[in-house]
Amino acid sequence: MSLRTVATRSRGEDALVETLGVVWSLIHYLVGFSSATLSALVAANAKAKFLGENVTLALAAAAAGLAFLITALDAGKKGNQFQSASRHLERAISSFAPKRALESTILGKRKPKQSRRP
Repeated sequence: MSLRTVATRSRGEDALVETLGVVWSLIHYLVGFSSATLSALVAANAKAKFLGENVTLALAAAAAGLAFLITALDAGKKGNQFQSASRHLERAISSFAPKRALESTILGKRKPKQSRRP
């Protein structure tokens, strides 16, 4: 008779999931900040005219593209999901950890049937 083995996870795998959550969140903030900055630059250029037409058009397109990227990737939500998944995995792994209190001789044995007396 063999006991069911539970795969162990290293701290490196847990750290990877947490790191992915942080990276996704940072990407979300960086792209959002860049989009807002480019939009402000294009708006300021409308009055002061310190950039050429082609540069202004490129910056406006880049700002719109970054805004779409934030919406399409939803990086902030994915970052939170990675962090939530890390917590759920940790909880699930701890609930399936082998119970040291049970002896291996009693695992897998049936309970004896109780006889019924009329």
